[in-house]
Amino acid sequence: MRKPKTIQITLPKPCHEDWNNMTPVERGRFCTHCQKTVVDFTNWRDADLFNFFIKDGGNTCGRFTNLQLDRNLTAPVAQPGFIYRIAIALGLSSLLTQLPAAAFAQHTVHKHSIHPKKQLKSLSKMTCSIKGHTTDQYEELIPAAQIEVYDDKAHLIASVKSDEN
Repeated sequence: MRKPKTIQITLPKPCHEDWNNMTPVERGRFCTHCQKTVVDFTNWRDADLFNFFIKDGGNTCGRFTNLQLDRNLTAPVAQPGFIYRIAIALGLSSLLTQLPAAAFAQHTVHKHSIHPKKQLKSLSKMTCSIKGHTTDQYEELIPAAQIEVYDDKAHLIASVKSDEN
């Protein structure tokens, strides 16, 4: 037998017994008038109600809120399985590893050029210091940012990591 996709809970003849006068039991309260357990469904989600009434809810006495009655309750959507979630995670991580590592913080803060007359003959003897802050596009500090210095022909002449400040 095929499961229906929607159900409706209706109470053609609502019980007039007082819930507060019934004896508390595990699944709700016991009605001495009907000699039945009345299940408290008032805090149940739609998916739980649907599953209960599809499996074994046939002729059940229950307590409901007005919002649970006389409307379509749909079959719960199956949650993706563990293997599916692992496959999605692997796919996303492999996609992200294909991006350049420095793409997220590749912002040029300042470009400084050295006048040709002031250039030293040997760049290996040149020392300088750069002061400032390395930040991302959200103005958050980037500790250990890779700082690269290029000459006017776009040749890398120095590379260093910044400190934590």
